Amino acid sequence: MILPLLHEKAIGTPFCDYLNLTSPLGNQELITAAIRPYLDTLGMSEEVEGLFREPLRGGTFKIHPRGKVCVFGSSGAFLDALRGHGLFNQFLSEFAAFDHRISMMHVTCDYGVDAPPVIDSVYALAKSGALHLTRKAVSARNVSRVTSPGQDGRDTGTVYLGSKKNSDVWAKVYDKGHEAFSRRGEILGQVVRVEIAVQSDVNATLRDASLPSDIFYHFAARSLVQAPPDYSGWVPHGHGFVLDEPRQDFTAYQRAKSILNSSLDFARFLKVLRDDYGSDDAGLAEAVQRLVGQRLRLGTL
Repeated sequence: MILPLLHEKAIGTPFCDYLNLTSPLGNQELITAAIRPYLDTLGMSEEVEGLFREPLRGGTFKIHPRGKVCVFGSSGAFLDALRGHGLFNQFLSEFAAFDHRISMMHVTCDYGVDAPPVIDSVYALAKSGALHLTRKAVSARNVSRVTSPGQDGRDTGTVYLGSKKNSDVWAKVYDKGHEAFSRRGEILGQVVRVEIAVQSDVNATLRDASLPSDIFYHFAARSLVQAPPDYSGWVPHGHGFVLDEPRQDFTAYQRAKSILNSSLDFARFLKVLRDDYGSDDAGLAEAVQRLVGQRLRLGTL
């Protein structure tokens, strides 16, 4: 039996792989000011107004108004960079200080299994009208797949489950190994990714973004995967998000160094230092000379 995917085949635990948060438009300036130190620390530059890009993997953070709210959008690569720096939960905590809502969240888990037969099985089950993400089966008319030959010649690809426009919950199951090799030449081996997307009416919270296992299994374990033995369920409007780790302080010097090392955004580099040094022109000049000198000595500027 191919489905559900066995828990013992899971690679790690579920994680948040995309996050859209909204807040009243009046909070945009304050939230942006709270978030900028994280972007600086990751060396992210503002490519166009409201679009910041992470230099290593191309992750993005977007800020844009939509009606009476402001949308703060975090890509999977950006969230992964935050986790790599130990900043993910601290980043989430900045939004906890404001009225906010999760308008879209993707939670994901990878499985070390042979992908092509899984893709076929998911598609067949969904097309038969027997695949569930919620109590109601996914409509067969909202099931589709995209396939192409894998490295071994077998057809593989992605199955899409549910309507992005009309569903509170939708999903996709895809050959992550094939996707990584096709796009980046990265060799992962046989990996299937199960990705669950929830929209605002599901009422996910920051706690679910920080600890996404419960919400992932609530939807994925109905047909796609096996829940772990200790899984006890999920409820909407979940409270209890706590930053249970020491906060990292962002010094202007550290932020400016990251900007210079990663993005060469000199305007932002100088602004961060100017805001910190104020009218101390001598201190500002010394900091600029020290940071730029380090890069010159390394031959990277």
